[in-house]
Amino acid sequence: MARSRRAATLAGVTASFVHGWIELDGAYNVRDLGGLPARTGVTRSGVLLRADALDALTNDDVACLVEQRSLAHVFDLRSQSERDQRGRGRLGTTEVAYSELEVIVEADLQRRRQERSAAFAAGADPEEVLAAG
Repeated sequence: MARSRRAATLAGVTASFVHGWIELDGAYNVRDLGGLPARTGVTRSGVLLRADALDALTNDDVACLVEQRSLAHVFDLRSQSERDQRGRGRLGTTEVAYSELEVIVEADLQRRRQERSAAFAAGADPEEVLAAG
């Protein structure tokens, strides 16, 4: 994978120091959540992964997740419009099950877009605007 040859960063921290980082070409924030504190211990590795949008995964990325990491189920938390616009990509052609759980409604997305547009128009620092959501 091309991206694995260079150090990815997350908020200035190299990927090698980010817990459970999974290097993929088509998704940039994929991690195994194993080892995180839980009520009675820690989460098990290989059970729960978190990722940004998976619609741009490459064939190698899909093989990594499905064949090597045994990905079986995706809980898609994108809004309906995001799912409509971007779809499931290559992962959607596999046997992986999908559950669509909309956690951000369209009205909230529209409000956030308007707030960002207003902040940009007012000359706010783009990094601060994007960090605020």
